Amino acid sequence: MTNARTTIWVMAVVLSMASSRLMAWTQFKDGQIHNIDYEINDDVWVDWQTPLMYTTVNMPAGGSINSPYKLQGFEHSRINIFGGSIGTELRAWQRTKTA
Repeated sequence: MTNARTTIWVMAVVLSMASSRLMAWTQFKDGQIHNIDYEINDDVWVDWQTPLMYTTVNMPAGGSINSPYKLQGFEHSRINIFGGSIGTELRAWQRTKTA
């Protein structure tokens, strides 16, 4: 009986973590061009941990990343905003070189 309770408790914790906002994000990191002309309810990360992929994300009118989520570009990504809306913030990150 204790094993069943433990299993149910662990499953409940895992499912609640998987459905929380802390675990949610959408990634584009394949070197292709992507158009966000739809609504996204996640953080959007472009080229996270994939340097030299040169992934491009376009946001035309009609696209939106709702609050409290943000759009982040890393390394060699390109983000073009032609319209739409970004809920919280737009961030651009670049790795710094050390000597």
